[in-house]
Amino acid sequence: MHDHEEYQGPSDESGIAIVGMSCRFPGATSIHQYWQNLMNGVESVHVETDADGQIRARAELSGIEDFDYGFFGFNYKEAQLLDPQHRVLLECAWEVLEDASLHAQTGSVGVFCGAGPSSYFINNVYGLRARDSACGLYQSSEALAQFMATDKEFLASRIAYKLNCCGPAVNVQAACATSLFGIQAAIQALLLRECDAALVGAAAVSVPQSIPYYFEPGMPFSADGHCRPFDAKASGTVFGSGAAVVGLKRLGDALADGDQIHAVIRSVATNNDGAHRAGMSAPSVAGQARVIREALDIAGVGPEQVSYVEAHGTATPIGDPIEIKALANVFASRDHTCFLGSVKGNIGHLGWAAGMAGLIKAVLIARHKVIPPTLNFEQYNPQLYIEETPFTVNRQQVVITTPHVIVGVSSFGLGGNNSHLIVETAPAPKVASSSLDHKRLCLIPVSARERVGLQQLCTGYRQFLEAQTDDSFPLFVANLLHSRSLFEQRTYVIASHRREAIDALAGLTFDAWSPAATAPRVGLMFSGQGGEHRDMGRELYTHEALFKAELDAFDPVCQGVFGASAANLLFDPLINGKIEEDIARSQPMTFAVQVAMARLFLSSGIGPVALFGHSLGEYAAACVAGVFTAEQGFRMLVQRSRLLDSLGDIGAMVVLGGDHDCASRLIERTPGGLSIAALNAVNNTAVSGTLEAVELLLKIADAAGVSATRLTISRPGHSSLLDPLLDRFEAYLDSVELSPPVRPFISTVTGTLAGDEVATSHYWRRQLRETVSFRASVAAALDLGCTHLVEIGPKAMLSGLVLSEAGDRSSVLPMARGGQRDHRQYLTVLGELFQAGADVHVPATQERAPILAGLPTYPFQRVRCWIETPEPAHALAEHTYQTVWQSLTVERMDSYSTAGQKVLFLAPNEAVNEAETRYLKNTFGQFHCVALNRFMGIDASSREALDVIAEQDFDGMWREYVDGVDRVYLDLRQLPNNDVSTAVSTCARVLSLLRSVLDGHDRRPQFCLLFTTAAIRDEGMSLNPVANSVLGMLRSVLIEEPDWRVTVLNFIREQSPTGIEDASPIVLLPLTDELVVTVRQAQAFVPRLVRTRDSNDARYSFPADHSYLLIGGAGGIGRQLIESLCVDQIRCIHVIGRSALPGEAMQALMIRYPSVRYLGLDLSSDSGRDECANWLQCAAIGKVTIFNLAVDLHDQLSSEVQVADLQRSFEAKCTSVLTLYQLLCDQGRAIECVFNFSSATSILGNGGQSTYGAASAFLDAAHESLFPRASRVLTVNWGVWGDAGTLRDNHQRMQVLKASGLNSHSSEQGLLVIRQLLAGPSRIAGFMNIDAKVLGDRSRVCAQFLEQLVTDDSNKDRTRPASVSARLLECANETQVVSVLETWLVATIDSLVGLEASSRGRYDKIKEFGFKALGFDSLALVQLKNALVTQFDLQWTIKHLNSMQALSELHAVLVSHVSQPAWRANHCERNGSVDMYVQDTAVSLQQMRWISLIGKDYGLRVIPYLIYCRFDAEHCRNALFQVVDEHRLLRTFFPQGQPTVRTTAEVLQDFGALFTDLSSQTATDKTQQIAARVQAMAQALPKPEDNVTWAIHFIDVGEPFFIALIGVQHLEFDGKSLTLLFDRFGECLHHLAEHQPLNRIDHDIGYADYARRQQQYLNQQWAIDAGFFKGLYNAFEGPTVLSAHPGFTSIAACSSSRYSVEVADANRILSELAERHGFSVFNAILYVYAKTMADIIGCDQLIISAINSGRGLSEFNNVIGPFTSPLPVPITVHHDWLSGISMVARTLEAIQGYPLMHPSMLIGEVSAFSGMAHDTYFSDVGINFLNYRHTAEAPGKVRIEGVEILGPVSEGLLSGANVEDMRRVPGLHLVVEINGVDLRFHFWFHTQRFSTAEVEDWGHRMVQHLNQLLSLARTTDEH
Repeated sequence: MHDHEEYQGPSDESGIAIVGMSCRFPGATSIHQYWQNLMNGVESVHVETDADGQIRARAELSGIEDFDYGFFGFNYKEAQLLDPQHRVLLECAWEVLEDASLHAQTGSVGVFCGAGPSSYFINNVYGLRARDSACGLYQSSEALAQFMATDKEFLASRIAYKLNCCGPAVNVQAACATSLFGIQAAIQALLLRECDAALVGAAAVSVPQSIPYYFEPGMPFSADGHCRPFDAKASGTVFGSGAAVVGLKRLGDALADGDQIHAVIRSVATNNDGAHRAGMSAPSVAGQARVIREALDIAGVGPEQVSYVEAHGTATPIGDPIEIKALANVFASRDHTCFLGSVKGNIGHLGWAAGMAGLIKAVLIARHKVIPPTLNFEQYNPQLYIEETPFTVNRQQVVITTPHVIVGVSSFGLGGNNSHLIVETAPAPKVASSSLDHKRLCLIPVSARERVGLQQLCTGYRQFLEAQTDDSFPLFVANLLHSRSLFEQRTYVIASHRREAIDALAGLTFDAWSPAATAPRVGLMFSGQGGEHRDMGRELYTHEALFKAELDAFDPVCQGVFGASAANLLFDPLINGKIEEDIARSQPMTFAVQVAMARLFLSSGIGPVALFGHSLGEYAAACVAGVFTAEQGFRMLVQRSRLLDSLGDIGAMVVLGGDHDCASRLIERTPGGLSIAALNAVNNTAVSGTLEAVELLLKIADAAGVSATRLTISRPGHSSLLDPLLDRFEAYLDSVELSPPVRPFISTVTGTLAGDEVATSHYWRRQLRETVSFRASVAAALDLGCTHLVEIGPKAMLSGLVLSEAGDRSSVLPMARGGQRDHRQYLTVLGELFQAGADVHVPATQERAPILAGLPTYPFQRVRCWIETPEPAHALAEHTYQTVWQSLTVERMDSYSTAGQKVLFLAPNEAVNEAETRYLKNTFGQFHCVALNRFMGIDASSREALDVIAEQDFDGMWREYVDGVDRVYLDLRQLPNNDVSTAVSTCARVLSLLRSVLDGHDRRPQFCLLFTTAAIRDEGMSLNPVANSVLGMLRSVLIEEPDWRVTVLNFIREQSPTGIEDASPIVLLPLTDELVVTVRQAQAFVPRLVRTRDSNDARYSFPADHSYLLIGGAGGIGRQLIESLCVDQIRCIHVIGRSALPGEAMQALMIRYPSVRYLGLDLSSDSGRDECANWLQCAAIGKVTIFNLAVDLHDQLSSEVQVADLQRSFEAKCTSVLTLYQLLCDQGRAIECVFNFSSATSILGNGGQSTYGAASAFLDAAHESLFPRASRVLTVNWGVWGDAGTLRDNHQRMQVLKASGLNSHSSEQGLLVIRQLLAGPSRIAGFMNIDAKVLGDRSRVCAQFLEQLVTDDSNKDRTRPASVSARLLECANETQVVSVLETWLVATIDSLVGLEASSRGRYDKIKEFGFKALGFDSLALVQLKNALVTQFDLQWTIKHLNSMQALSELHAVLVSHVSQPAWRANHCERNGSVDMYVQDTAVSLQQMRWISLIGKDYGLRVIPYLIYCRFDAEHCRNALFQVVDEHRLLRTFFPQGQPTVRTTAEVLQDFGALFTDLSSQTATDKTQQIAARVQAMAQALPKPEDNVTWAIHFIDVGEPFFIALIGVQHLEFDGKSLTLLFDRFGECLHHLAEHQPLNRIDHDIGYADYARRQQQYLNQQWAIDAGFFKGLYNAFEGPTVLSAHPGFTSIAACSSSRYSVEVADANRILSELAERHGFSVFNAILYVYAKTMADIIGCDQLIISAINSGRGLSEFNNVIGPFTSPLPVPITVHHDWLSGISMVARTLEAIQGYPLMHPSMLIGEVSAFSGMAHDTYFSDVGINFLNYRHTAEAPGKVRIEGVEILGPVSEGLLSGANVEDMRRVPGLHLVVEINGVDLRFHFWFHTQRFSTAEVEDWGHRMVQHLNQLLSLARTTDEH
């Protein structure tokens, strides 16, 4: 639009406002994110090209499998069926309802939606049933439910139903033009007033979302996977997934309602190309031009007014040229540029939702007046001739300057449907944010359906506010009040500004609690006299308009009575003092405040279920209840209070700590007129009477031990002293017109609900005189169901009384507390009631404020609700497995000698094979055969006694072999039976033996269990049922205890051995490290799991005339099986369960299928067996198929398993089916099939399921032997049934199983397998969806069993992530180590217990939680313990893990553990990798330490230097450049911990301004500005990952010297390095001053050389040298600590203070003493310090952390770099001073002999330092000498003096430059400063641990010790 053209906006009648928008587009889950992506030119199409040329272009939505089904009222099964297009549109529709406040719409809302065909139905849902039958879509309820859940025909209706939209619900289908056709339909309905608002949506989500394709010319698909609208390289489009919904209203209504209007639709036009085109799929220029022209005409807009056209723009060779030609025809008259673009380059072609993507982009352009770039456009497609049109495609953002932006949107559909829409900028809102109150205290309610969602919403709001400005806060509050729905889970915050809201949201807690089933029932109680105070009500009067109005309504009566307004009486300081002094004024004004408060409270929309008041308060309660008007009540109280005032100070009141009876007894003993004034609580009774009587009562109560408190009230209320007033008061009341209460009003005279009697003057006479029955009134309120009592009054007077009475029955909320926070208190009351479930009307602006961009929407709690694509029958073989037996080769045996082994052979009794025993004795070095019955004193004939051996029964045996054994055999070859009881007792015996060693023996032997299985078939290799049950148990036990070594040897033979035929295998086979080995005919075999290679596509139909007995069939899997049986019209199905009655789901199934019957029988019991036998005799059943689905899952660790637990599992799984089988055989019934549902646990194991594994394994082996009369026996080791059974709704457990390698399969797959197996012969098979590699990681045993599967999969294109140890070895610094461990911990915990979606991958979300809070049970802790052993060699107990309070503790220990040189060296060798710590990275351990400490904001210093020459800026810059250029380290920083060197110019540039000129300033100004510069420098020093961590700044102070401020963080400098730096700097300045050239000094050796030398030492020599240090610290059990030390697993710099003391002449005297005796002053001071601390601690052995220079190698003496480190110095204090000092000197000298040793190397070697963080200080007591002071005066140099920052800088220009880090790591750190001949001692101490007086005492003690040494020095000097 040109400037001269007048804008004509749409009329309110014809314009349509877009009032809400929501989207799910590729790469964008919100409108805000979508716009950001458009503006930033983000392409959300991810392209891959396969080796064979297939293109994979993915423009997908993430998480379409997940859905918050509970939010929308679906059950899980319904949600599984629901098409993802329905799901995303439901979410988007909800968000639009909220943003547009349509959820509160009183008029009707229409729904107009369209979507693509349901490929989810075709491929996933219906495909499962396609093979079962050819039934149509409507021929069963299940098929109809599937159809309705997926077909687009029901999309609009479902949204209307779920979101209560009562206008038209219309499905719109126009292919790719569906979106704008839907807009047109909605506009027509709005203009015809068929609805008042409309939701318009479209979705396109295919399943699968993308399919790889080969490019074919002529097809619409892009040649390279990118969509390039209008570009010369355009070759086709890319289809993507997306959905969006917009909310529409008539413009006039939207303006009237104050809605936020995103944009206005001027017009929309639609048509079809008709027959005049090349084919039905071909577009037409004429049709498109016609629809664009029509849209412009309807809108009354000329082409010249359009700023931008969002084209259909598919980038296809046919589509783009036709579209451009059509646009050119319509815009031919335009003489200036119009911009053109297409969003498909960003997100692909969204099909049915494409128009929505274009419309929303157009709306955002109109709103923001910026056109985003069109993506993938480089140069015009020459076939389009765009240059000949007015259109321009922009590659950069374009700002539109037109006041009103008009945009056109085109959308064209396959089949000839065309649409074009005109949209424009919305009219300016009436209410700007500036009109909102920016300082008002606000109640901010937050709610969600689930607790987790509530927490996420609060977090989202907090993070949102963090990114906002302060001005946006009122808008934020208004948005939440107007645009967010209320749900069951609630919380609130109160804030008046953004920062307060952020802090309040961060402070919320979300403890698990359930919302009340009903809304709170509120009672109002009005306090009596005593709470009145001047200014009462001021806060509410100031901030709440309604309260102000209600209080001001009392002005006429206040003026008439008191001559002033109500506000003046309360708030005017000149007169409001009488409120507290004059009863005649306080009572009526208290009444006025209470009435106004009550009316304010009632305005919140909460209706009270009871009103009552205490004495004076009853008047306000009655007024609110409607007994009299406010003016009447006020005048009544004026009369009442004046009568009371007329009595004068004639009486008093007292509160007794007792009930009515207690008070009565005391009154009886007190002469005079006393009355019980109020019964407040069980221990609170008020008594009133004369002064004399009250005084006497106080004495009597005291003598009786009853508490008594006199009140500051001189009018004896509710006593006989008031009797003279009663007639006069009643006479006045006779003139007042009273009414019965209209609200429930409890009389405190009677303590009951009041009626008409309160409308009499007589009642109020009684109320003045009689006892206040407050306690009874509270009880009455509670009886009425009050859950919350709100106290109305100027102070909280009654709340405490009620709390003692109501207890947990009711919550008490005072509306005011009598201070300046009464408004906050009122909002708190509303917030508490809101949180409890009340529908609180929160005051808000009448007109809606605009929605803030990016405001978080509802956090849907999505879970996976998905039906997987079904597989054809032959594909099920991928998940079908069988166990095969492979020959055991010699290569699989370990070759170590058995000659020296000590062996125990446990036989059941003395009857042993003598020949075998002799052979074994000769083979092993020490062989001991033990008869268990004899050893334990058990009768050999008593098998039952031998069966119940417990762990403690083995104690005596282990005491005999206290020095340990190598191998233990348990001979179980003579078991008498293969029945259930034998299996239970044998499992128990084995478990007892294994557990007895674990806790009672230092040396864990290998166990070998010997079994014999009778030969049945020639090729049989399987174990007998008892042996197999033990094996099944062990598979689970060894997952919990992977370090146990157990072998099961199974000998298959026809008779027991009499010679040595078993002896050789007994000796050799345990060397294989296999769990089980079968020996047959002198050959050994081991089991392996393999896939079955056969694929049985045969279909089996259940014979209708058979009978089907389902044991345990009432569960989820059983019900699925019943459904499948009933499809085949089975007439006889009996479900046998242990529960007496069927559950609800089973009952529903029985109603649907009358052929299903339920029997409540426990077949494992005698009574159940008898009952079943009786039933079978009468039952009319045919040939029987038994399905054994029984299970008793009771997860527990093997260490907790008892015999009863084993018994229970076997009874459920085995005894029941064997009993039923035997009963059927006894009665001669024909058994067609026994189908046992076994478990993958029996062959794979599963931690915590050893009993279940044992019972299932028994069934596996009993397969045919125990069911000989069944025609067929089928046993399946099932994996996880994902959509049935106990795990169906346990998504967390499913997630854990999946992470461990056990994925789920569907019920449909399982039922298909059942039919396949029933079509074949007897067999045992496994059906499991497993990841063999992941499963194998659980235990060595499991890995062996699955090795064939891993080999089979090795050729597949699968890559496994590197182990955590390998990843740790790749880390170059601690930051990377920390990150890797965080990732590992989160992933491991997720796999063990399953984290909530919001916490996955987020260590910060879970680090402060303990294991119990994270969901760990004992099993998960065992698995974590095992993982720590496997991954880190960390041998910990469960007790150790349980002692940890938070996950962060474990993380800190792991960081320290894996940073130890020994661990890293060990794992380098194990992984065959190179440790990044010791590569040529030139990062020293000192640097690693400081990188860590700087990350904790520790170690910063700003040091001033005085440079004695005239300031010359150019000289300074050149000298600095020279020094920095010569030292590589000064230019090094550490991104991701890797050293990276910058140029000198870059370093100096980043320093910023190098100079400040203060030469003309006053001395005071100089001092202040220097101090400011120091502070600024301290705050601006970079982190190592960002830049070099030091900086320098020069200041000209107009003196003969200038100042250099250098900021350091120890990563480049220690004290010596600073000296070297300024020495060289001084030389350069001197040369420049003398006009001499600066010659570069190339250093032969640098700091990187030191770092490399240190790393080489660590890898090579350190392993040898470590022995010296182990000996040096051998006498120390741990570091030296003072009281309240926090531990050493991580370091924390704590706030500290300093105490300083100076000792004159000490340095001179000690220097002379040191010179005579050959030690240093430092040695002497260190020993004095140690002696002092030894006295304080009470221990003569200490470790003191001394800062060591680290420059023991002379070649590095003049190298700049951080060499210092905290050296733990071991000191033993002697009585002899000189001996002690000499010992310290020798110790330090010895340590200096290892110049490359860094103290962090000690952590992994010295037990005293085990587990410490690598940046530790090793002791709680530290010391260092100051080494920054520097004065250099030498020829050829400028003199430079360093001013010590830790010493007192108290004079001159630098008096304000004292920057000290006020934190320290050691609890006490002594800094020793040499000050000429004197010594200063600065004691830094943790202020939260030690007092100043305490440290002063320590300082005095040290001075005393030092003076002793100085006296000794003087004495020796004299001699």
